[in-house]
Amino acid sequence: MSIFDIDGRETVKAYALTVPIYKAYSLDGTKVFDDSGELEPMDWSGMAANFKTNIDNAAQMIQTELANSPNAFAFPVYTDVHTYFAWNEPNYVAYHWPTLFSEFLFLGDMTNVYDETQLNNAVTYMNGARNQNMIVSMGNHEFGGFVAGTDELPRDWYKPLCPASCVFYDDDGMTYYWDDEVNNVRFIMMDSNSTVKKQSGVQRYDMGALSWMASVMESAGSKSIIVMNHAIGSSFYLVTDTDKTDPKSDTTITNMPTFNNIVNAFKAKTSITVTVGGVASTYDFRQNTGYFIAYITGHYHNAGFTDSPGYNKFTCPALIRNKQAGRGMSFFVIDQVAKTIQFIVSRIYSNDQNEVYTYSYEVTS
Repeated sequence: MSIFDIDGRETVKAYALTVPIYKAYSLDGTKVFDDSGELEPMDWSGMAANFKTNIDNAAQMIQTELANSPNAFAFPVYTDVHTYFAWNEPNYVAYHWPTLFSEFLFLGDMTNVYDETQLNNAVTYMNGARNQNMIVSMGNHEFGGFVAGTDELPRDWYKPLCPASCVFYDDDGMTYYWDDEVNNVRFIMMDSNSTVKKQSGVQRYDMGALSWMASVMESAGSKSIIVMNHAIGSSFYLVTDTDKTDPKSDTTITNMPTFNNIVNAFKAKTSITVTVGGVASTYDFRQNTGYFIAYITGHYHNAGFTDSPGYNKFTCPALIRNKQAGRGMSFFVIDQVAKTIQFIVSRIYSNDQNEVYTYSYEVTS
């Protein structure tokens, strides 16, 4: 079996191997393969002390919460890394806290440009969590930033990292769903990038994909729903703005009103009709018994929240290595019985913001 295998599946497709992956991690997280294929001991000394401290503090908080709330589950979110892979956060979390999290979410912009080398390096970075259920998105930087001769690279580069049981909307994109059967949750990953070649700056939902999303929500039965993608596409407030006096705005996503209507119809347990190419399809959510838990995104590079229009939206902080005030990492702890969401934000890259913050929200029916 290749060191790049995940459960017997290649982590990158054959067309991606023209630029070799420079590292791959052993399944137990203790060894790393260099570009010659030789084993080296894993070394965490390159990580900043406050990174390790804050991640461990957050994990200990989550461990206590899960012990006290047997119906709860948790997952970390990695987003907007922008090629800064030196510390390999997924491998650190997966190795040091191997049983704590139900899934690992990667919400895009692991690269700065749509470039084969950067995409392969991003796959390597995410391989650190490959013993986990990995739910992966491509951001606008994976789809944009065209490099000469590479604009025909596939839009599903990260697909082999996803669980084998994922159900995809089409053959060449990253719109899909995956069922967490243990926690009775359906995770739906949407693609917020334009599907039109060369329009890398356009954020949009394909109407066909939105109709598919409605059908997937309808067929979820008793499962609750979490929807994710890269860009949030609406106004929100930073989680620190408790008085909601300073609204922020993320990228506008074309067809966002249809998205909102589908989600709110699911929450209200009514039906909705979605028209694609003149063909109308009606989806009936009256038999669904699960909740709409949250819509989770990245892109803005800071931690934000809104419950407008009618449902919980979160945007997660960036892991980029720069001096942005919002940088950090986030975790979610969700309890469907207590109907609570804990949004845990770990500020990890500056000495003056070396803390872990917890924000609590309600899952509304």
